[in-house]
Amino acid sequence: MKRLLLAPLLIALTGCSSDIVVKTDIGEEFIIKKSTVKVIEEFSRKDLITHVETQIKSKNQSRIDTLSQAIESHKEMNLDDSVAYVENNLTKVKAEIKREISNKVSAITKESLDGVHLKVVMFRPIFQNLNNQKQGMDYTTSFCFNPEIDSLSKGFWTSIYPESNINNYSVLALDTVKQTVCKKYAKF
Repeated sequence: MKRLLLAPLLIALTGCSSDIVVKTDIGEEFIIKKSTVKVIEEFSRKDLITHVETQIKSKNQSRIDTLSQAIESHKEMNLDDSVAYVENNLTKVKAEIKREISNKVSAITKESLDGVHLKVVMFRPIFQNLNNQKQGMDYTTSFCFNPEIDSLSKGFWTSIYPESNINNYSVLALDTVKQTVCKKYAKF
């Protein structure tokens, strides 16, 4: 009698695995072992502000460099009126960049979540084909957004990391794997 009571318990315990298994539409499987999953990075509002500032500055750096080079070459040719004109343009460009940074930072500060916005999770899936042959795949990353993040911040993050934009309605198995890993391991 004791064996009969232990059998369902053993089945229940062996059936409860911490591995993630995602089946494809034709029956292949992606298996993700818990031991391969690692949260490798977390990003907050402060990180988003830093990234946005860097992105705006790098986007406009060529304008600043061009004007600075024009100033130097005009100084060498003793074109004082032209130097003053280009210096004035450089000042305007720098003010425009500061204004753009200020506007975006204030929008982020006003709208965005204070805590963690995004977690980067690295994992190594195992692919099991229809013949039950398993093959370890390369490590891959999944960008997991906090479910409470606002659309403005999410838009900024996806512009910084385009690969973070996972389509929730995708039929690709690897996208489903990434979403499942996020749900299970990226706790906010």
